[in-house]
Amino acid sequence: MSLITPWSGCRRRDPGYEAGPSANKKDRAVVRRPDGSFHGRRGGKDRFVHRLNTSNPAPGIVKLGVAFGAVYFIWGSTFLAIRYAVEGFPPLAMTAVRCLLAGGILYGWSLRNGRVHFRMADWFWVLFIGGLLFLGGQGALAWGETRIDSGVAAVFYALTPAWMAILQLATPGASPIKLSSIIGMGLGFVGLFLLIDPLAALNQTSIDRLGAWVLVGSSISWAVGSALAKVRPLPGSPSLRSGAYLLGGSVALIFASASVGEWREFDPGAASLRSYLSVAYLAIVGSAVAFAAYHWLLERVQLSVLASHTFVNPIVALALGVAVGGEHLSRGTGAASASIIVGVVFILFGNKRARPKPR
Repeated sequence: MSLITPWSGCRRRDPGYEAGPSANKKDRAVVRRPDGSFHGRRGGKDRFVHRLNTSNPAPGIVKLGVAFGAVYFIWGSTFLAIRYAVEGFPPLAMTAVRCLLAGGILYGWSLRNGRVHFRMADWFWVLFIGGLLFLGGQGALAWGETRIDSGVAAVFYALTPAWMAILQLATPGASPIKLSSIIGMGLGFVGLFLLIDPLAALNQTSIDRLGAWVLVGSSISWAVGSALAKVRPLPGSPSLRSGAYLLGGSVALIFASASVGEWREFDPGAASLRSYLSVAYLAIVGSAVAFAAYHWLLERVQLSVLASHTFVNPIVALALGVAVGGEHLSRGTGAASASIIVGVVFILFGNKRARPKPR
């Protein structure tokens, strides 16, 4: 699944950025960043200007297809990889190893253009936000997959945009939620009820309730961490910030894993080759490679288009779980999954920004 949000490229105006060209005479507060992006004031409001690197030529259809395929398939396949990984590794310890490897790769790769100095307050937010994203988010997801099939776990995680829409209500000055988003949240919560309630008319198999609620909390933790990463951004490039959050999350995961005794009970020799390969896949391919594709697309396509992975990933996870993992998809689970995925489409459509009118 995704380890960076569509908001990761957003940040408030920072002093020291080179002043850049403006779209019109009223728009003189636009600044140009070293990476070629623009940020400034439009219509009297401080906002992020879509980060489009104008020095990049228009991408070819093949490159776009490969990049979207990586984001769709790789992140969708991570749910099954997590299920295989926790067969031989304790869930929190496995996630700690994954975050430590992926964070080291991303952070070290980002420092090739020079070191970025974090203040003490920045390191606090690295640990706090990293803990929300990767202990409360990915760690709880891995634990939940010890009790629930990977495809269904992916559907629970698809509720993240619904929690983000709810958090938007508590944000001062935020735009009101549109009707389509409200409909989407309603469909999402109907699907959630159908998944958790074993007495639902269509459900043929009950789902472990403890695992289900842990997965709900996991998606909420990911949404809160993503929202905090938006309002309290770190200095540096998106890849460096993602690497820092991964490393911060690995610290929280190591302490949490040690506190529940996972390291004492773990026997490296008992883990299968499939579990070791799954951890390597999650760290290198599922995090570093997929993030590189995501970051490349972030500079070339609209965020509303890129956000489509939110509802494509669960479909991929469900298909892989049934076809490769031998998981069973009941009629009730299928109906609930469809309700949640359609709800996510409505939420994303409701949050899509209208294009500015030509002046």
